[in-house]
Amino acid sequence: MKKYELNTQLDGLNVILVTGDGCASCVSMVDVVKDVSEKFKQIKFYILEFEEKYASFIEKYNIRTIPSVLIIKDNKLLDICHGYQPDEILELWLDSKISSC
Repeated sequence: MKKYELNTQLDGLNVILVTGDGCASCVSMVDVVKDVSEKFKQIKFYILEFEEKYASFIEKYNIRTIPSVLIIKDNKLLDICHGYQPDEILELWLDSKISSC
């Protein structure tokens, strides 16, 4: 899992975990997303720390809750999941969303 940077091209399938400093659920979600990313080699996974420099990204995708997991295909939002999700639920959600791509 790579750190999301402002110049990151979101071509193909991408999953971005938006986290925040001091958020216990966010810390737990990092581990969950790392584990799930091992099962989805065809997807690029990123982590984005909620910072002022990402305000336009946060606004563009209307992120109001952290942690949030976004599925983006070719710079287009497919779906977003808010809050902590256990491995099994996140994996099922990703499976259902990417199978329709």
